[in-house]
Amino acid sequence: MTTHVKGRVERKNQNLQDRLVKAMRLAKISTIEEANAFLPTFLPGFNQKFTKKPQNPINAHRPLLKTQDLDRIFCLKHTRRISKNLTLQYEGILYQIYADGLEYTLRNQDVTVFEYQDGKVLFEHNGKLLKAIPYKETEAPTEIVSSKELLAALASKEKPAVKRKGYKPSRNHPWKQNARRRAKLFT
Repeated sequence: MTTHVKGRVERKNQNLQDRLVKAMRLAKISTIEEANAFLPTFLPGFNQKFTKKPQNPINAHRPLLKTQDLDRIFCLKHTRRISKNLTLQYEGILYQIYADGLEYTLRNQDVTVFEYQDGKVLFEHNGKLLKAIPYKETEAPTEIVSSKELLAALASKEKPAVKRKGYKPSRNHPWKQNARRRAKLFT
């Protein structure tokens, strides 16, 4: 039965997208404000024309369990690691973690960060909420630049670098001694 319901919903959405666009073109609507004003006048006629009663009127949706929290299900979840000094960073803010005497057990532990739609941020470790206080905002990460780009940028800002002469070893340098021995061996 659920496949029929899903098919009905998908067909209705496809019809709505198709018909709504065509009706807006006929009404010469070209802005979002005009479209928002047009939609309440369009929907009643569309629903009357395309709504069909289901074969089985029984509601097949399962009720929400008491253990299911939709706000917690539909939030952003991230994992962060607590540092040795009991801080963690999330979205450019450094948080200090407090755990009522269990702080040392939290060092280097993973924490789940829950960010809700209203902007509220909660931290959880092993199913227990942690007290976290925003400590300070951190700077945005700097761009990673190759050494060649860095040297080129520095050279353009500073005076031109003085070219050094290449290193030339003396006559009695060990490198030259080995070369002389090899030359004697092969002659």
